[in-house]
Order: sequence, then structure tokens, then C-alpha cells
Amino acid sequence: MNIERRRDSKNVLRRYGMTITNKMKCILLTLLGITALQPSLAVENSLLWKVTSKSGKVSHLFGTIHLPDSNVFRQRDVVLTALEKSSSFYAEIDLDSMLTAIDPMTMMLPKGKTLADYYSKEELKELRALLNERLGPMAMMAERMKPAAIAVLAMMDDSEPTASTTVDQFLWSHAKQHGISVRGIESVKEQLDLLDSIPPRLVLEALREDSNSATQVDRLVNAYANEHLDEISKLVDSVSSVETFMSKINDDRNVKMADRLVTPLNNGNTFIAVGSAHLAGEQGLLAALKKRGFAVEAVLGGKRVQWLRSGAK
Repeated sequence: MNIERRRDSKNVLRRYGMTITNKMKCILLTLLGITALQPSLAVENSLLWKVTSKSGKVSHLFGTIHLPDSNVFRQRDVVLTALEKSSSFYAEIDLDSMLTAIDPMTMMLPKGKTLADYYSKEELKELRALLNERLGPMAMMAERMKPAAIAVLAMMDDSEPTASTTVDQFLWSHAKQHGISVRGIESVKEQLDLLDSIPPRLVLEALREDSNSATQVDRLVNAYANEHLDEISKLVDSVSSVETFMSKINDDRNVKMADRLVTPLNNGNTFIAVGSAHLAGEQGLLAALKKRGFAVEAVLGGKRVQWLRSGAK
């Protein structure tokens, strides 16, 4: 991104086609999607997994990525086939409720608080310098935002969307178009609480490390597009300190999600779509489901198609 475009806030807003309020909602949605993979066990190269209950009921689990990048939409047709044959669909959260329930003020600092309450004078000076370099005039808006929201504002400004939606939103819409019942695994409050769980110091570290993040994110997108879970696992720690911290949070989230999915998986014919970060590793969702008596196996084969041209918009 060249410096002049970065410093032109009107161009930035036009690029995303949003008002300030809508941009803030999009930032929050992206923040809630930040995840990191656990150190992975050896797993097959597949984002789609068959989950079978003790009684033989079959469901499917698919790993998503929370980025509006057209490269991640060239996926196998067997994924949509499995979804379309399902009677229920579960995402990490009810995306319809999320879009209507998000109050942009959730991203703002509590009344009476300033960034000086979270950083030393030296850290605050460095933070402002980094934000001015990255955001230009929009850095003023960051002065009233929570540290975690600032990090995502910077991340979004540094990446240009090449798709009008994310994989999660695409699958949610596709399920609804086919008359499939849609639900969220976690509540809006649970996801919003993640905002306050990220230590401010990690936000500053993430901004410091950002000089090579574009390259790493490109590699991450490529690994996802090729369904290389092990490669994703190796890359995540190099993307951001915030990502590393979130991986610890994911351990607890995976346990809760696995517990909440027991009933729908026992009922069968369920399609689950969560961030690929939740799949692999000793503390991952695949391992958690095995501990609860489910058989999991990679679904291979199928033809690659561009979902954005063949399914929901």
C-alpha cells in the first residue's frame, strides 16, 4: 500500500465502501474471527471431516478462514454437496444475530478511560507513531478504541478485500438458501468478551511485528487454499503475538464447542463450520470429538470449483 493512499482516509473508506459505523462493525467481525491453530498432530490435508456418532449417525465438520479473500474460495465441490444434504448448520456464532446485535460502541474505551490507562508514556508514544504511519488521519479514531480493536483496524487497513464475503458468511447464506436450519455454537456475548481478554501489550507487539505480516498472511491464505493444516499450524505463530495468545483461548473454546455439539452430532446430518484454527492439535476440536466417542475421518476427493461463481453471493 503506498503512503499517500494510506494517509487519505476518504480513499480508505471508499475502498471498503462503508460508512465509519459499518467499517467498525466489519472490524469487530474480523476481530472475533481471529484464531490460531494449536501445535498440530499429523493430520491429512483436508478441511472437510466426516464425524460419525456411536450409533452411526453421520455429520460433517469444515474448517473456515475469516478473510474476504477470493483465493480461499476455490474449494472442493464435495463440501457444498455435504452441506446441501444436511438438515442443520452450525457456525461459530449466529451471523444474523451478530450483524444486528453488534453495537460499534463495544469497540470503544469505557467512559472515562483513555489509552494512557493501558500503556506507559513510552509505549503510548510508540503506539501513536505506529498508528500514524499506518492509518494517517484515521489514527485519530483509534484514540478512543479498545487496544484489541485498534489492532484489527490496523490489520484491515493493511489488507485489501478481494471477495465480498468470508467463507463463514458464504456457507451461512448457502445453508439458508437451501432451507437448512442455521445456528451459532457460541453467543454474541461470549465472542465480544474476547475483546477484553487480549492484553494491550500484545497489541503493541503485534503492530511492531507487522513489517512481515503481509507476506505471512499470503502464505497462510495459500496454505488454507491447499488445505495444508500442518503448514497453517507452523505459520500462525509468525503472524502475530495476538494470534499466539488467542491459541490459548481456543483450548477452552474447543472444549465448550465440543460439549455443545454432542447433541446435534448424535442426532446426525449436521454440518459444522468453524475456523480451521479449531480443528487440529491435541487440544483441537477433532481430538475433543474423539474423546467424546465420535469417529472422525478426513473427506478426500472431489473437484475444485470457485464457490463465488457457483453458489451463494
